[in-house]
Amino acid sequence: MTIPASCALPENQPHLHARAIPTQDLQALFELCNERYFDGYLVPSSGFRLRFSRSVKLSGCFHYCLASSEDWGIDISQRLKDHPFALLSTMVHEMIHMLAHQLFRETGSREYLDEQALPGQPFTNRGHGAFFMACLERLNQRFAELRITIKSTFGDSLYDLSKISRERLLLISIRDASIAGASNPEQSSSKGMIYRLDPKAELDWDRLAKTAEELHGSREIRVLSVAGHRAEGFPVLRRDNGARRNMRLRSLRNFSAKVMMLLDAPQTDELREAPRSPSLKTAV
Repeated sequence: MTIPASCALPENQPHLHARAIPTQDLQALFELCNERYFDGYLVPSSGFRLRFSRSVKLSGCFHYCLASSEDWGIDISQRLKDHPFALLSTMVHEMIHMLAHQLFRETGSREYLDEQALPGQPFTNRGHGAFFMACLERLNQRFAELRITIKSTFGDSLYDLSKISRERLLLISIRDASIAGASNPEQSSSKGMIYRLDPKAELDWDRLAKTAEELHGSREIRVLSVAGHRAEGFPVLRRDNGARRNMRLRSLRNFSAKVMMLLDAPQTDELREAPRSPSLKTAV
């Protein structure tokens, strides 16, 4: 889809330095992006608001009214505050959605909303079709600092990995009786689950083994310390190392392959339980 001349995106500008990105002020960031990447074309609807969210599943989200397509606001995950270029790219991603809804209000053409695939045009999912991709490609070509994507991944090239704290993972192996006698030990533990420990939890091996047994009937556990972004997506245990209420019990697909990938990854360390000193008894 061709971008209308009325909202033509600006020409190349010098690369933006990280220090120029206001990471603590979303209003200032929005105004910077509007001027730099949209030539000031975006006009927020009445009541439009910007806020940091506590979400870890979504980097950003554009909110709008289904009936009128007026924009209500943009949420950005607060953990992006430590990652200026990820924050910038996420804001511009959501502003492309905002641009699409503004153009729909101005022209009445629903094609800007990317509700469905157009013949011969790219379409990933609702909201990410021909118009979105045209804007994404043009902005990425003109502004090297952006690198906008359809779906960002925590810890990708836009993130400062030194500012992502390390995490600990609990690996629970579930033995399969049908192949318990296999010559390859890895084959006999092809099932299992991985949980993330609460950052403030003590490493209580007895409690972790008990949790593993309660959840999966197995006390065969390992604990890994990994780069923070590699712990994404795993369910988190309580601070006392117990299972959270209503935690959905499931076995991780490709458990053995996932474990090997974690073990082979840079900065992965396996934590070992300290040997216990034998108790001393005095005969009387």
